[in-house]
Amino acid sequence: MKTEEERKKLKDIHLERLEKIAQTRAQSLIEEIKEAFGNLAYPGDENLIASAEHRAECEEWQKLFDFFVGKRWENCLNKKSYRKLDAGQSFFKPLAWRYYLPAFLIQNINRENFSSFYFTPEKNLIL
Repeated sequence: MKTEEERKKLKDIHLERLEKIAQTRAQSLIEEIKEAFGNLAYPGDENLIASAEHRAECEEWQKLFDFFVGKRWENCLNKKSYRKLDAGQSFFKPLAWRYYLPAFLIQNINRENFSSFYFTPEKNLIL
């Protein structure tokens, strides 16, 4: 019969192994995302967030536009970009939504944050 200390040690070893497996699988998935989306063309400034008229009326939209204008999705994999990506998923036009999706997915994998909330882009958002 194992002592409490031996059981705890075995449990810790098991959890450590599971964590390594999860990290390996996460990295593999990230590489697949990068490969699948690697050749996407930047959608163009006019296809990012709303129109210039609408951005002039909404400071939040303008700040998001200013952040993403000319920015490749690969440059949005840092921690500073996460909040902008998160907000952008609600405000992007369809081409921008698709273009920045890989950065958003990779950020969520790294954060172990999984939700399907953002995977229904607004069909009527033509602003």
